[in-house]
Amino acid sequence: MTKFLYTTDWHLCFKQPGTRLDDVLEKQFAKVLQFVDICNSTNPDFILHGGDLFDAPRNADPSVVNRTIEILKNLKQPMYYVPGSHDMFGYNLDSFAQSYLGTLQASDRIIILNQKGIYKFPGELQVGVVPAYVGTNINMYQEFIGADIVVSHDMITTTPVPYAHIQIKELAQMFTNTIFLLGHNHSQYYEVLNNNIFINPGPLVRTSIAEQNNAPYVAVIEKQGSNVTVNHISIAVDKDVFVIQPQDKETTVMTFNDVMKKTNIEYNDIYELLHKVSLDLHIEDVHVNNLKERIKYVEQHAV
Repeated sequence: MTKFLYTTDWHLCFKQPGTRLDDVLEKQFAKVLQFVDICNSTNPDFILHGGDLFDAPRNADPSVVNRTIEILKNLKQPMYYVPGSHDMFGYNLDSFAQSYLGTLQASDRIIILNQKGIYKFPGELQVGVVPAYVGTNINMYQEFIGADIVVSHDMITTTPVPYAHIQIKELAQMFTNTIFLLGHNHSQYYEVLNNNIFINPGPLVRTSIAEQNNAPYVAVIEKQGSNVTVNHISIAVDKDVFVIQPQDKETTVMTFNDVMKKTNIEYNDIYELLHKVSLDLHIEDVHVNNLKERIKYVEQHAV
């Protein structure tokens, strides 16, 4: 039997979010401490992290990273890490060396899996890995058919959304007896389809009012042959306190040009702006085109 834990989307903050009234900076470390206690008490063979450990790839204040390293030093198990969208610069998977993710790896706190592919894990498990920004395409998952586990920071959802995504029912038609460990999409869910298990624990640090009903947890998974057991261990810290804004009686919908005028941005075409940003950040054309498709979809389906 092989036992492993899964967590994702911690989004550890470098400053107090404007959407919260409580002390998020202190509370987030209480949650990480509790995570370490869960790991050490359940004694898994390894830990999988689905990405976005920090809310930004780098910040002027390294104290959050230093404190995270000190806490994670108490882990007794290796933690394998699939890079997320907040872990890199300019959609570049190799840029993690310049981010705080690289700092964590240099401190031997995590083992980064930054290449899409299949890895062999303890217990002879075949684990497919999909980091962020390799392209949201159902066909690219075909190489993982037959894998025991797929860890993905792709946009995988339970329902249709107005941007590039894959629904879990599409993957369920391709796979059987596979454990999908998912992130990026903060909609917490646990589903079983066609003997496949789909797990998304949601974010550890909740900064959006839409996430207030999520209950952060660690998934403890035991696999022996085709038999799989999943348990959820809650990360229970004092209740998160959100700022709740009263809704206006009338909602004003601004056009893109209205927004540009209000923000004093010189560019009055979103594609022109995207082109400028992609040049400044050296973003590859494949990712730029993907963003253009998302924008086009939203424009066509806007109410």
